[in-house]
Amino acid sequence: MRFLHSFSLRLFSDGMVVAAALGNQTLISRVLGPKGKGHYTLLSTTVRLLVVVFGEALARSNPYFVGRDPKKLAPLSTNALCYGMAVIFFLSGIFLCSARFSLWPDAGGPRVLWLLAFWVAALTVLYRGLHSLFLGLERMNAYNGLPVFFALAYLIGNGIALKGLDKGLAGVMSSWLFAGVLTFLLTFWVLRRVSDTKLQRLHHTEAEEQRIGSSPIAGEGGGNPQSAIRNPQSTGFSWSPDRRLFFRSMRFGLKAMLISLLLVLLFRVDVYLVRYFLGAEGTGIYSIAIVFAEMLQKIPNVAGTVLFSKIVAQEGEERDRLTTRVSRSIFVLTLIAAGGLALVGNRLIPLVFGAEFEGAYLPLLCMLPGVVAMASGSVINTNLWVQGYPPQAVIAPIAAVCTNVVLNLLLIPRFGLIGAGVATSAAYILWAGLLFAYFSKKTSLTLRELVMVRISDFGFRISD
Repeated sequence: MRFLHSFSLRLFSDGMVVAAALGNQTLISRVLGPKGKGHYTLLSTTVRLLVVVFGEALARSNPYFVGRDPKKLAPLSTNALCYGMAVIFFLSGIFLCSARFSLWPDAGGPRVLWLLAFWVAALTVLYRGLHSLFLGLERMNAYNGLPVFFALAYLIGNGIALKGLDKGLAGVMSSWLFAGVLTFLLTFWVLRRVSDTKLQRLHHTEAEEQRIGSSPIAGEGGGNPQSAIRNPQSTGFSWSPDRRLFFRSMRFGLKAMLISLLLVLLFRVDVYLVRYFLGAEGTGIYSIAIVFAEMLQKIPNVAGTVLFSKIVAQEGEERDRLTTRVSRSIFVLTLIAAGGLALVGNRLIPLVFGAEFEGAYLPLLCMLPGVVAMASGSVINTNLWVQGYPPQAVIAPIAAVCTNVVLNLLLIPRFGLIGAGVATSAAYILWAGLLFAYFSKKTSLTLRELVMVRISDFGFRISD
């Protein structure tokens, strides 16, 4: 099928998610103001870090294993359910133990906000473990549609909590949790249906092959071809996890978790540093620049998701060729989008979020070169994900995170939010540059071949 068709489908669904997320950010910003938005950003950043630490390993390994062998769908689903439930209890215990010693920083409200944040993180781990299976099965309608459902549910919940009930930040976190519960239940229901359908098809295929290979004379051959279909252990979920498969999944995904954690720190460590130096109000203003930077990052994220489902079973040169073409295309698309944002951002930010947030424009402008560089680097990173992440893929984000922290510590006290934007952009460029240098050496492609776009890049096909 056309890669462009899959990319367009994913981009459309992510466009709806971005639109709903932008509505959420606008609502939160206008109702809570810069200070309340700063507190929300601190909570949401912590949720994101917890989700990566506890959930990224399964979210990355599940599509790989089920893509290689669809028969593993049922045990992988069961493992994800059991693990997610364990994380909910574990994080609740961590919160209660830490709360006893008052370890939580100020979040602009009662300590229960942190408990809600922990529950949101745990529920997201549970949801992502199941949702990622749709990617490995190439069930892109479900994979694309469920995040849209969550985004819309969260937006509606926030509208009720902030405008209808006037519940402030506690209402925002409660809406997040409620939307997560609804999305998990829907994901579980859809996956049950997909699991039954997928495994029945596999068993019918096996039975047909067995029938063809068996002797037409009674008593000879491979036995009853219906036995596979009737086997009660062959379909559905159980509450007995496959421990061996679980530990294989965790080992496979551990490196991916480490790299994802480093990337989240690369994206968000500046939030904690801005909060330390400039307070909640400065964090709230700076968070608007992050919102737009992450909107641009959606373009390569979409491409990487579709690319993974297509190259997971490919080898060598074909995989690298496709990665290169996608990377070049994404570079151009992100560059155009960033240019447009640079032109209208100074009017768009106060129009959407309010005049209190107009100080976010200059930090955003400083971030844009790094965001464009990171767009292409993210596609290369997907290629390294499929390879199981070589050491160079770990070294690059470590170097970038360290650079980000050092530059922020030097520049924020002197230049404020602009210094944070410059530091973040420099770290993004370093990360992408190191990945490109490694990929160029591995594939014997020149830098010119990696970045010079061709018309054919926007119309290629790849086989199913």
